[in-house]
Amino acid sequence: TAARLMTLFSIGAELNNQLDQASLFRLVLNTVGVLFNANTALILAIDPRGERLEYADGFGVKREALRAYSMPLRQGILEHLIDVHGPLFCDTPYDLRQSGFPPDVTSIHLFPLAKNAHTVLAILDTPLTGEDVKVVAAFAELFSVVLENGRLRSQVKDRQQGLAALTEIMRNSV
Repeated sequence: TAARLMTLFSIGAELNNQLDQASLFRLVLNTVGVLFNANTALILAIDPRGERLEYADGFGVKREALRAYSMPLRQGILEHLIDVHGPLFCDTPYDLRQSGFPPDVTSIHLFPLAKNAHTVLAILDTPLTGEDVKVVAAFAELFSVVLENGRLRSQVKDRQQGLAALTEIMRNSV
């Protein structure tokens, strides 16, 4: 467990240098696949209107069946994920169906990767120990910070460009 945690934190340092969200998602998925031998893992992200979680990326045997995944943020186990503010496990067929997962999904571990569960790591049909859940949860927290850092960097860059444009306009008007 300590070795896994150290690996995840060293990857976290690399994550902070990545700006491309697709690359970040791919790195998280690859890490989960290698370290936890996950059968299927997905990143679910909030839609542009902020109403639904949708498939953003994934790997594994059930990935193709889940490419069209889209569920209201406040429905089924997704609603509980927002309320819990932490990892959530479900292996109840009724709850899995209510949350839009296909019948062949027998269990799911959900880990919020951003505030208010706007980005979620879903690990399907993979047994995780209590220690595994703690390690993935720590990695998810780290990733949440990386996503927020990326958002803030983007805001700073946009403001710098706006100030540069304003400065240029003022120079040209004098």
